[in-house]
Amino acid sequence: MNRRNAANAALAFLIGILLTTTAEAGFFVGAGVSNSSYDYSDLDNSSGYKIFAGYYAESGVFVEAATVNLGETDADGAPAGFEAGGLAAYVGYRGEPPSGGFGFFGKIGAYSFDTDLIVSGTTIATESSSGLAWALGISYAFNANVAVRGEIEQFVGVEDFATDESITGGSVSIEFRF
Repeated sequence: MNRRNAANAALAFLIGILLTTTAEAGFFVGAGVSNSSYDYSDLDNSSGYKIFAGYYAESGVFVEAATVNLGETDADGAPAGFEAGGLAAYVGYRGEPPSGGFGFFGKIGAYSFDTDLIVSGTTIATESSSGLAWALGISYAFNANVAVRGEIEQFVGVEDFATDESITGGSVSIEFRF
């Protein structure tokens, strides 16, 4: 993501926060599917999933923990690829009308992943890493208990048996609030 796109995304996020009010406090759980891209031109995108839980405070601040599987990616023209996944923890802020509807959120935190090197369908090595994770997203609350959300998220400098590039992806999730 270049600087101009990042600045536009940040501006849209801040405007969204200013135009919305805070929703009710409470716990939430959810699950989603993702599509991730890699900073290497010879790696295919991968499809994965995540399961998450957290707590929204009345102030708009929230905490979230997730188990993330970014899926298996293959190298073009080679019987090799890798699969990354593990845990992530975030603190964030959301703006959403109490009556439901569209909202915006941003979160920042850390991940702890294992990356498996896979050759011809067999894991031959594993590297572990941790680092910065962040996301910006939108949500739509159907009612006080059910919402969908879409987000762009990035895991920075994931160990990948080469130059430890970042993994960026988009996800769509369903969220249940209590």
